[in-house]
Amino acid sequence: MLALRLPIELPLIPGRTADLVSVQQLRTPTKAQQILQKAIDAWSRNDTRLGRTLTLRALQEQPDYAPALMLAGALDLQDGHPDEAIAHLLQSIQQAPDSPRAYLILASAYNQQQRNVEALDALSIAALFVSGSWQLHYETGRAYLGQGRFKNAFTEFDRAQQASAEDNMLLRLGKAHALLGSQNYEGARQELAGILEKSPNGAYSDESRKLAALIDARLKKPAPSVAAHPANAHPNVAATVRIEH
Repeated sequence: MLALRLPIELPLIPGRTADLVSVQQLRTPTKAQQILQKAIDAWSRNDTRLGRTLTLRALQEQPDYAPALMLAGALDLQDGHPDEAIAHLLQSIQQAPDSPRAYLILASAYNQQQRNVEALDALSIAALFVSGSWQLHYETGRAYLGQGRFKNAFTEFDRAQQASAEDNMLLRLGKAHALLGSQNYEGARQELAGILEKSPNGAYSDESRKLAALIDARLKKPAPSVAAHPANAHPNVAATVRIEH
């Protein structure tokens, strides 16, 4: 299955610039805050093992510490355990229901399991707290892609692209999948060509080359009676987690 990376920002913790800090977080003991900060620093260095160890230590200090539960969920998702991720994220939301990042990660976990309706429910709540978030539009596009609503998916990926501060190859690849689902092979090929031109050795270059080769082969022969293309084969694109600085 084609692997895309989910962009997730750092969890909200007291003492860091953030859009929302819950009352529960402000009451959290300083020791748990300090441990979690070390966990986030380790995660930002891609040391997920240390990040998980420190996150569990923070939860030992404060079992209901929402940012630590959120980071535990993100680590679970990154390690390929969406069930555990969902459990941690629901606990986090129970403690801090005003954290849009928790809903975004939860939506990603639901999308990973092709539970796209639940993903859209989580995203509708996140939208109450954030506006103009490219991550929000990206996850919404993934959910629509999983439902086979390809035109809606393309619109959301396009909105994510407009909201992003950079030309994000992840979003180009999402648009390519949506175009494939709509059987717009020329459009999908153009998006893939853009990825390979701008980032020939990037994280999405191998996937883009494979999809481009499939499209090229498809365009060289008559369309079969039953459509069979990568978007049908992989209607819900998988995600791994990375830090968004």
